[in-house]
Amino acid sequence: MIDAAEYFAAARNVKLPLVFEHYGVPMKDPDALPKLAMLLIFDLVPGFQMTMKTPAKKRGRKNTWDWIACGRLYRDMRDEIVSRQQRKSADCSELAACKALLKREPWRSMPSVKKVKTLYNRFLETKNSEWAKIFGLDENLRDTSLASLAFASLVDDWKPPENARSES
Repeated sequence: MIDAAEYFAAARNVKLPLVFEHYGVPMKDPDALPKLAMLLIFDLVPGFQMTMKTPAKKRGRKNTWDWIACGRLYRDMRDEIVSRQQRKSADCSELAACKALLKREPWRSMPSVKKVKTLYNRFLETKNSEWAKIFGLDENLRDTSLASLAFASLVDDWKPPENARSES
C-alpha cells in the first residue's frame, strides 16, 4: 500500500517537468532552478509584475516585447555603447548603437523592429521605465545594484517568440 507522502511525491515528480517546460527552462541547465524561481516570482508576486507603459491597442500586430526582451535590449545597448567608448569610436551615441544592434541577432529577427528609430524608441521606453529603476539601472547605463544580476541568465537566453518571427 502506498502512503500519502509517497503519492504526493510521485505526483510532484510528474508535474515539476511540466512547470519547467511551461516557462521554457531546460531542466538540465545548471541554473534551471534560479531561472525558474525568477520567472515564477515575476509571474506571481504582485510587486514584481511590471509592464511597459504603452497604450492598449485593439488592432494591429501583437506586442512581442516583454520584460526579458526589454532587459536584453537594455543590456545589449549598454554593452555596445561601452564597447564603442573603449574603441574610441567617433560615434558613441545611443542611435549609433541601435544601428549596430539591428544588424545582429536577435534584433534582426524581430518583426516589430524594422527601423533603427523603432529600436531606439523601445530603448528609450525601457530606459525610462519602472523596470530600469527597480533593477537599479541608471541613466548612464551602469548597473547601480546587484539586483540586475539576478535575471542576467534569463536575459542571455532570450530569443524572439517563434510565432513573432513568422509575422510580417
